[in-house]
Amino acid sequence: MPTRPPRARRPRRPSARAAAAAAASCALIAAGSACTVTTDGSARPQAASTDTVAGMPVTDGPSGPRADAPAPQVQVAGGTHGRIDTLAADAVDDLGRFWAETFPRAFHRPFTPVARFVSWDSADPQAPGPLFCGDPTDGVANAGFCLSRNEIGWDRGPLLSDLVAQYGDLAPVVVLAHEYGHVVQYQTGVRTTQAPTIVLEQQADCYAGVFLRHVAEGGSTHFTMNTTDGLESALAVLVGIRDAPDDAGFGGSEHGSAFERITAFQEGFSGSASACAELDAADVDARRVAVPLAALGAGDPAPRPVDEAVLDAVAASFAAMLSDSRLPDVRLPEPDTDDPTGGCDRSTSPATFCASTGAVAADLPALAALADGGPQGLGGDFTALSAVVSRYALAAADARGATLAGGRAALRTACTTGAWSAYLGQTSGGAATSAGGPQAGGAPRGEGLRLRPGDLDEAVAGLLDGGLIAADIDGTTVPSAFARLDAFRDGFTGGVHTCRTIYP
Repeated sequence: MPTRPPRARRPRRPSARAAAAAAASCALIAAGSACTVTTDGSARPQAASTDTVAGMPVTDGPSGPRADAPAPQVQVAGGTHGRIDTLAADAVDDLGRFWAETFPRAFHRPFTPVARFVSWDSADPQAPGPLFCGDPTDGVANAGFCLSRNEIGWDRGPLLSDLVAQYGDLAPVVVLAHEYGHVVQYQTGVRTTQAPTIVLEQQADCYAGVFLRHVAEGGSTHFTMNTTDGLESALAVLVGIRDAPDDAGFGGSEHGSAFERITAFQEGFSGSASACAELDAADVDARRVAVPLAALGAGDPAPRPVDEAVLDAVAASFAAMLSDSRLPDVRLPEPDTDDPTGGCDRSTSPATFCASTGAVAADLPALAALADGGPQGLGGDFTALSAVVSRYALAAADARGATLAGGRAALRTACTTGAWSAYLGQTSGGAATSAGGPQAGGAPRGEGLRLRPGDLDEAVAGLLDGGLIAADIDGTTVPSAFARLDAFRDGFTGGVHTCRTIYP
């Protein structure tokens, strides 16, 4: 293993093979995952920090395997001494020790360790793997916890190898921390046969966050993780293993969208194991606010064209959100697609707010490239539209004299973009395009923009990639993806008034 792993790569759109394998992850388990915590509306939201991550300092430095780590003290049936199995064995070794110490403190009962670990290569027809959960593993590109036999298994082939290639050496740690979350979940006494799968899956993601906090604090024997690009890469793994259900299937039996899975992970990273155990269906429903379930899915509708018409619809919907929120009238400009600088000396392509001219400008070719995946192969049409909305957020802030530069302004743009995203989901018909652009006092509604399956996950991808969604007027963002995601979620769950309150 290298003494210092290369800096974690920005997440890219998973390959078809990796996405299919990851989407199937946990299909073998007898328990589930996921976690989320939402307030009951009585607690005042707290602003995301620009210089800390869940109370920890923002750090740079190595992330990945420790060079001086001892050999793992676990036996893996069917395992090899290759790189992927070594990462996986190191991960479950650390996980076993962590939960053996943490579980009794959190739940006041002894912890039963996992009895057996199993590895196989689902892509190798010449080497049939060992049985897992009593079944053959040939062609099973999956990872899971088998409750009946108290064992955890993983595919070192298409599943973990592809995730490592795309997200770095912490990918197996995230996947197996989730599976170990199911071990913890069962031993807390959760009635896994009755709880909805979405609740069980969110709980396991929450427990994974608890363990990754331990890694970030330096407590892991085999791994280290900084709170900037290291934590960002760990979060990005959850984008790669999100669910992609159809409308009929996204109602309680799913593992969760990227937005939901990352929320669950962050709750664990910021909280405690006991808090993860308390998550239930009401928490999941509360976090989904009034957004239709279909819009929370990860479907693949035909992409929206990124053109002047859709930018007019973006501007109109933003103006309508402000009007419907009973905020003071703000006359917002029509999007300028002729001059990408908006009349300023500089631009923040693919979208710019020029304070001196009051223009919101869009570079259509650059937006189209972002909608097509961006330079890292990450993004989509909603990522591009959200970048434009972030500049309208600055225009609205400028109209009321708020600061436009610095970390607070950057987080405010993320928060306001989150509020707009939820608004598109909550309005019955979205906001229509008006021939004259957005008007003070609202915009007419009709067949306009609405939140579609996959949109929120595209926004999450844009936030992880450090783009304009969470950037100030100069295009500068805060270093912590954790903070960027927190701010977006503040707006999504609390609305634009929350953004003005906690990011004044």
